[in-house]
Amino acid sequence: MGRPTMATTATGADVVELLLPRTDAGAMAQAVAAAVATAGALIAVRRNRDLLWFVGGLAALTFAWFALRTLH
Repeated sequence: MGRPTMATTATGADVVELLLPRTDAGAMAQAVAAAVATAGALIAVRRNRDLLWFVGGLAALTFAWFALRTLH
């Protein structure tokens, strides 16, 4: 197996762009990733009402930060 090409490896700049996006595409990728993670967490804790409220509250705070960032 040969060395991975640049197209298949994530560089440090790519990781920083996902964590602290400077572009609209990066912010959209971050929002989609948060939505998928939230949906997965809600499905995982669906039988425990207290954890459901906790995960829902964390999701609300996360998306509130996204909304606040759009105003800035």
